[in-house]
Amino acid sequence: MDYNPGMRIGPMLCAPLAAVLCSDALAYPRPPHGTENIPKLMADSALVCKGEVVEAAEVTVVSDPRPPHRTATGILHVDRCFKGERPASEVVPVLFNNILPPGGGPYVVLRKGDYRLFFLKPERNSYVLVDDWFGQLSISRQLGAMPSGDTDPMHGLEVDLKAGLNDRDGERVLDSIRMLGNMRHLQSKEELVSLLDSQDPLVRTYVFEALLRLHDFSVLPAVEQWLTAQPQPPPSLILPRDALFEMQGRLAGEISMIRDPATRSCFACCGFQARLRVKQFCKLCAPLTPHRVHHRF
Repeated sequence: MDYNPGMRIGPMLCAPLAAVLCSDALAYPRPPHGTENIPKLMADSALVCKGEVVEAAEVTVVSDPRPPHRTATGILHVDRCFKGERPASEVVPVLFNNILPPGGGPYVVLRKGDYRLFFLKPERNSYVLVDDWFGQLSISRQLGAMPSGDTDPMHGLEVDLKAGLNDRDGERVLDSIRMLGNMRHLQSKEELVSLLDSQDPLVRTYVFEALLRLHDFSVLPAVEQWLTAQPQPPPSLILPRDALFEMQGRLAGEISMIRDPATRSCFACCGFQARLRVKQFCKLCAPLTPHRVHHRF
């Protein structure tokens, strides 16, 4: 396909930054944080619930590079199920790894007190995550008012995520915004759009990202204005203090992946992409070393 050359440069220039920000260690590759594909996770799951881990064995690290897999069972107390039948006992056993190798990897860990959204499939007499990276996601405890007779699991999750926008914990608000964007389609974006007036700049940038992922390109002028007004990033990134600098890279990445022909034509007319390349892509992809980055997620 004949993409605009200005669109090609974004992924190339942002790759070094993404490689650093999106890996806990260079020893083991992992998908970027916050890029869960919720429609696929929902489709792959037999049971999708949210709740608290009330029992889980302690996690230990051993020298064996290949310890036994799924060595323990955690007990999840279910508050709400979006797909599948909620168990009468309101508890679900979930297999996980409590014996880990020293080098890390895609191992599933549960800890007592964790409150998560779980995407599960049955295995023997228990359940396992459908995805080792994104099969459990931090989520607000807030419960939305479910419409009577509505059995659409994606809409049910949308209702609860929107309830999470009012959580007192700012991290859970950000989780809710991100996941709403990663649903790829919403019955209504009104609640997200209302947060564009938030006094918290991090909330606003998360909303920018979510709306871009929902293919709402009406926010592009506001994104451009915000990006071009940002100062140079510091020599070292210590998140969450510098989370806004990370969001510059994430928003630039979202823009670089836009393939809508009309939107690309708009870029060409207004010089958007050229300004962004000079001011953002270059400065954000300045060399960083992995030990300088601490993840907020």
